[in-house]
Amino acid sequence: KKRRKREKDRYNNNDTHRINDGVKAKWRQLVNKIRNNKKLDRNALFHRDLPYTNGELIEHLENQFEEGMSWETNTADGWHLDHKRPKASYSFTNTQDDMFLECWGLDNLRPLWADQNMSRQNYEIAE
Repeated sequence: KKRRKREKDRYNNNDTHRINDGVKAKWRQLVNKIRNNKKLDRNALFHRDLPYTNGELIEHLENQFEEGMSWETNTADGWHLDHKRPKASYSFTNTQDDMFLECWGLDNLRPLWADQNMSRQNYEIAE
């Protein structure tokens, strides 16, 4: 109960957290469509406020896949969508903010194994 209340308060009172949750939901929808071989419009914008398409994001990540990475291994203990500069280091109040665009820009996104991702500190910026 305490955790749910804390998350609800954070969602309601923190613009950055709320916006990130919305983009993460779009990410989960995209991965589920890929896994389930659902019709995917590769030319549609991944998120209405980001300047790249589903296809561009997919290609960007697949070009960085290491051995063993696939869309099926994008799981809690597989690979994660990693932000080279962690989301926690950004603060934005809307999706038009330059910080939002930098946080979710292709240059800041990569696939990273869960154990490596979880071992990074929130503010540790990747090389």
